[in-house]
Amino acid sequence: MPMHLWLPDAYPAALTKVTAVFAALLTKAAVYALIRVETLVFPREHGSWVMLVLAAGTMVVGTLGALANDDIHRVFSFTLVGHIGYMLFGLALFSVAGLTGAILYLVHHIVVQATLFLVSDLIQARTGETSLHRLGGLARLSALIAVLFFIPAMSVSGVPPTSGFVAKLALFQAGLGSGRPLAYAVTGVAVLASLLTLMAMARIWALGFWRPRPAEAGEPPPPSPTRGAGCG
Repeated sequence: MPMHLWLPDAYPAALTKVTAVFAALLTKAAVYALIRVETLVFPREHGSWVMLVLAAGTMVVGTLGALANDDIHRVFSFTLVGHIGYMLFGLALFSVAGLTGAILYLVHHIVVQATLFLVSDLIQARTGETSLHRLGGLARLSALIAVLFFIPAMSVSGVPPTSGFVAKLALFQAGLGSGRPLAYAVTGVAVLASLLTLMAMARIWALGFWRPRPAEAGEPPPPSPTRGAGCG
């Protein structure tokens, strides 16, 4: 934030498999570049209040955007935006603990975010829909897709004992151990963003997987031999 405005519109427009690669690697390459440049070219003893504020704003805007959207691809895109804020938070602390948490979160997010987009591709292939208001009954339709969604959804929300919980705990400990009031405040924002992410994932589960499919959405199309095999 505020350089994120292009992403929630651009990522859903691409093929979902391509978007999964972009979500896993493209934004993380930018974070890696930030870590390298800031630590080697602009080293400092104290954290950056500007980066801390931008990190907090990115977390809030991204997670609120995920809650406000109906399309699964856009929900995941806004989630991606919000969780870049966690990596920026670790970098902004300019401490060994903060950088450790940021790198750990980066590795975790590469795997989890790509998985979520690939699961959304399975959902679209099986139902022909990405709108939450037209989805339903996915847990009954395909238990495998339900499991493949549930595990990374809990991880991106920071539910223990997933990798997301470990990475967020490292960042929270780094923020609380920094001794700076602004870092304490951003740590609180990070906890709030985790709760909002959990609400966004729970909303997808409740509307897309748990409730019956709405009558106006019709029956899901039969799986194609190439795209739907093995998902039932």
